[in-house]
Amino acid sequence: MGLNNQMFRSMFYTGLAALVMACGSDEKIAPSAAVSAPIASPKTADAMLPVSYNDVMVALVNEAADPIWRAAWKTPETDQDWRQLERRATQLKLAGILLSRPGNGPIDQQWSVRPEWNKWATQLMLAGNAAISAVESRSLEDVNRAGDMIVEVCEGCHIDFKPSLPTGGKYGELSTPPSAEK
Repeated sequence: MGLNNQMFRSMFYTGLAALVMACGSDEKIAPSAAVSAPIASPKTADAMLPVSYNDVMVALVNEAADPIWRAAWKTPETDQDWRQLERRATQLKLAGILLSRPGNGPIDQQWSVRPEWNKWATQLMLAGNAAISAVESRSLEDVNRAGDMIVEVCEGCHIDFKPSLPTGGKYGELSTPPSAEK
């Protein structure tokens, strides 16, 4: 099995486990509590991601955020387009949850204990929630607003944690700006 397949499977099963844990509770949570509550941050070795934060960002966040941003100038037209946006918004929410656990990168442990890191992880999860709601209501204005939230989260986190090398060269370059697309 190739390294990319192993990484994908690790990320998939880690994400699935986080989703199951999040959905497995019988407790009812008030909607306002669910939206504003910070993500719990277990710091034990068994809660560590099998990948680095950089891998989560580049393989999951970049891929999920781009279609939401693009919706501002490429309006979803079909049910399939809207379902794809909903899937990407869910991936952003899940990425926020994953990033609340320590990654296995060289400085991930140090970042994971910083309150700013956990604030940004929570904000990413909330931005994903906002995007999910926007897509469910099929409101392009709300999708754009959620996209703006995502930009604020990504830029703010990079200013705090990784201003010089956004991807570290992983998986090639960042997404193509809309002006360069054909």
